[in-house]
Amino acid sequence: MSLTSKKLHIHRNTLKYRLAKFQETTNISTKNIDGAILVYIASFLRSKLQNAQK
Repeated sequence: MSLTSKKLHIHRNTLKYRLAKFQETTNISTKNIDGAILVYIASFLRSKLQNAQK
């Protein structure tokens, strides 16, 4: 958490809050490997689609 928040230039509590809100909204837990991989692949595909549209 600390390393991620430093790389994102946000406070550690902000990161915890945003992850909690994400999990509450999507019902996807990033605390287990399946949820983490699902979120990673979804964000990767979204990035590729946005780049393709430019």
